[in-house]
Amino acid sequence: MRSLGARAVLTVAVLAVLTSCACQVAPRNVRVSPGKVLVVGDSLVVEARSAIEKRVPGARVVARTGAAPCSLLADAVAAAGSADVVVLAFSGNDSFLAPCMSGSDHRIGGAYRDSYEAYAARIGTPKLRMALTPVWDNERASNSVSARDTAEAWATTRGVPVVDAATGLGGDRFISGGLRREGEPGSGSGAFVSLRAPDRVHLCVAPGYRRGFDGPACPSGSSAGVTRFAAGIARAARS
Repeated sequence: MRSLGARAVLTVAVLAVLTSCACQVAPRNVRVSPGKVLVVGDSLVVEARSAIEKRVPGARVVARTGAAPCSLLADAVAAAGSADVVVLAFSGNDSFLAPCMSGSDHRIGGAYRDSYEAYAARIGTPKLRMALTPVWDNERASNSVSARDTAEAWATTRGVPVVDAATGLGGDRFISGGLRREGEPGSGSGAFVSLRAPDRVHLCVAPGYRRGFDGPACPSGSSAGVTRFAAGIARAARS
């Protein structure tokens, strides 16, 4: 028969093992925080600022209307020191709006790729996340296609997580007054949800909204396109 002392020692050992196992079981359905997030981008990020901040509490946004990646490199580097994750989201601006692109002769592929290399060198590849932006639906659509393709190819090659932030932004199915707009069936008979502004590039359809150089943001919750794009940015931050 085992002594009481031996039984006590065995009981304590078993409890220690069970406690250790219990501590190692990961809780279910817990969203992992991405830490401190910096989002860098152009006018699509400017107008989505409020929605992004709502989806990613504490996120810092560095964005400017008409920006290309080279436009914001210095500002991004300065802000990235305190960030754990840096999300890049550029939709295809060239030298027409971004002076640092002059001399690139509108070759977005090479210029954007070189800029992303500079971001990686100065911020660090492990911090970077790439958010693919919606393709423009106007005469400069090829710019945004090139920007998406370049961003995805570069990020994939460098092992940077890629998220399509344009998911759920629909297709060209709604024609109003001769102007093509993106939309999808909504609630009510014949109702549609507008996902693009009348210029077929931007996403904010709030009445009276006027984009500024650095803002203001589109009123949070007022535009389905902005809300969905912000959700894509949040997915990129968590990737």
